[in-house]
Amino acid sequence: MDGDVFITLERWTDQACLELHLEAEHVKKYVPELRKCVENGEFSVQFIETDNIRFITI
Repeated sequence: MDGDVFITLERWTDQACLELHLEAEHVKKYVPELRKCVENGEFSVQFIETDNIRFITI
């Protein structure tokens, strides 16, 4: 890992809770600000579940 990496860990009870979180006002304000800090304005998100790991770019 180098100085260009930012890691945050979050845990949700289920998918519905994650979706509520992503619609929260503070998240809607935070994500655009975070985009300003990263190259090309996008970042990777890794979802780790007990039986499934998936990756998206937002």
